[in-house]
Amino acid sequence: YNTLNTIAELCVVDPKRAEKATINFSRYLRGNMGALNEKKTIEFEDELNHLSHYIELEKLRYGDDLQFEYDIREKEFTLPALTVQPLVENAIKHGLMPLESGGEIVIRSYETDTHFCIEVTDNGVGFDTGSSIDKKE
Repeated sequence: YNTLNTIAELCVVDPKRAEKATINFSRYLRGNMGALNEKKTIEFEDELNHLSHYIELEKLRYGDDLQFEYDIREKEFTLPALTVQPLVENAIKHGLMPLESGGEIVIRSYETDTHFCIEVTDNGVGFDTGSSIDKKE
């Protein structure tokens, strides 16, 4: 809904950006629908391409306050579809949005001796790793 509201506002104030946003949103939704039918893992590069549409939509909402950096050292591996986008969304929502000004998200991939790794980090508010909502007093 937030994306549609952003596009609706852009239709009035900046039709060219609204057009670009509509295309990104369409590609993002198409990727999500395609992933729902996919039972096999996908190439990491395809996941990054899908993620780029989501990131463009978020940048429309938050402007230059939202910065992204990529540190992609390895991309020749597969993973389940729609794996990285929820991590980025979480970093935006819980890490950066509580800040008064924007922040940066870093998307990193690399290989160890035994695994391919993906990290999504942000310079947001963080959280207390010693607390838990499941703890009973």
